[in-house]
Amino acid sequence: MHIMRSGEFYGRRLHARSAEGLFFTDNVYVPGSRLKPHAHVNAFCAIVVAGGYRETAQGTSYECTPANVIFHRANEIHTNRMGDRGARVISIELGPEWMKRMSRLDVRPPEDGRAELGEAARLVPRLVAEIGAEDQASVLALEGLTLEILASLSREREGAARGERRAWLTRIAKLLDERYQEALTLAQLAECARVHPVHLARAFRKSFGYTVGERIRSLRVEHACRELVHTQRSITEIAARAGFADHSHMARWIRSYTGCSPGELRRRSRR
Repeated sequence: MHIMRSGEFYGRRLHARSAEGLFFTDNVYVPGSRLKPHAHVNAFCAIVVAGGYRETAQGTSYECTPANVIFHRANEIHTNRMGDRGARVISIELGPEWMKRMSRLDVRPPEDGRAELGEAARLVPRLVAEIGAEDQASVLALEGLTLEILASLSREREGAARGERRAWLTRIAKLLDERYQEALTLAQLAECARVHPVHLARAFRKSFGYTVGERIRSLRVEHACRELVHTQRSITEIAARAGFADHSHMARWIRSYTGCSPGELRRRSRR
């Protein structure tokens, strides 16, 4: 039996990212292929993006579809047989600190290792997109999305009153407006709000319609666009001032938001 190292998964890898003690892989698998018995040194969650497969673990077999999130404990032996359409699977590997966090937040894996994604299924396209991105805001977004998906395994209930929720959400929104250039983490924001990170991530998205990471990215793009139009600063300097990792990351997101490069935006504003 093969024991997979951290970050090691079968299949053809499309993308891989690490973020705050998490390791994400986006893999595709050949139709009808079989994965021999194996285990992973770290716990992980698997989310089927397309296709499906049949898995056997702990003496139980079940179908894994895009409606499910499948949880495996560290060193848990399992086998897989891909369906006729093959499968595309996002695997979220959880380091030891994340397992401790799950325990503190009362996130309880299901008995048979599988749970319904429910409302969290809407987050999967965002998860796929953020794994393919490479800026600091995507790290924050990935952490938040993971917390929400893990919450689908949990019995946790939100108990804050509506008035109290509005107060701390307003406080966090203001903090983001003021400090979006910084490399903020969900843990820092949750400490400011005095709520659990999983509660913050879920409540923020439900209240505003976007994740914390998406809000930070849009603020950085707005900042960069203002400076491109109204200042003579270099593109590299503007990227640093706005909070982007480098000018290439800034250029990618400005093009995504505006349809043109930073240089094109600057030239058009001065015609």
